[in-house]
Amino acid sequence: MAKKIILLLVCLLIQGCVTVSSYKLTPQISQGQTKLDREGIVTVAATDKTKKVGVIARAGELNYSAADQPTIVVGVNGIKPFDFSTDNIKAYVDGSPHKVYTYEDLVSAIKERYRVGKIAIDKEYEELNRLAADNSKKDASNPSVFSPSQLDGPNVVGNSYKQQYKYDFDEMNSTKTEAAEKAKSSLKGLTEELEEDLKKINSTALQKTTVPANEWFQRQITLEKIEDPDKPHTIKIVINVMDEETTFTFNTSKS
Repeated sequence: MAKKIILLLVCLLIQGCVTVSSYKLTPQISQGQTKLDREGIVTVAATDKTKKVGVIARAGELNYSAADQPTIVVGVNGIKPFDFSTDNIKAYVDGSPHKVYTYEDLVSAIKERYRVGKIAIDKEYEELNRLAADNSKKDASNPSVFSPSQLDGPNVVGNSYKQQYKYDFDEMNSTKTEAAEKAKSSLKGLTEELEEDLKKINSTALQKTTVPANEWFQRQITLEKIEDPDKPHTIKIVINVMDEETTFTFNTSKS
């Protein structure tokens, strides 16, 4: 939900509006590499024909925000079958090692967002139920409602429950029903989002795979968020397959 948790920011008290900056990854062509333009997306391909593995790379998204994790799509093709996963990839930002998330990391993050979201829905439901009781308290002298139940608060010394207040049970039950329906709808949406995110990750993220000989295999890797995104950074992606290393370079900048 990294992209889905980015909320649209509205005008603040200072009467100004906050604009979310966006950034892009621009691939750099190094010696022994060539640029391929596929549907407006620049892909870099290693051109050394003597190597056992062909490798390509491109930006995963044309634009990303400071709250996003940059993504890069990598493709490999070997002369014989080989295992390929994030274990074969290292990332560096401005020369320092940078985390590449594994498939398991991404799945865990999605499930954690679901867990946190469900807790928030449950808390909201509990709070709405509490307010249903509080807001349905009526003046005890109001003849249209009848005596309270165990939902009453502590007795005021010398007064009975009935002397303190009464409840409009119809209003209370209506509010509770609305709260239950809202919680059910929110949970349904959250569950659908979980399933969609897992489906997307399963189809796009790099998992440990045995790549068949002479077949291109292409998947996406996700990097940890980059600190100080407003500043330009240099990202290097080093792919090691069959003891052959290929390095791709991307520069970050504001879109």
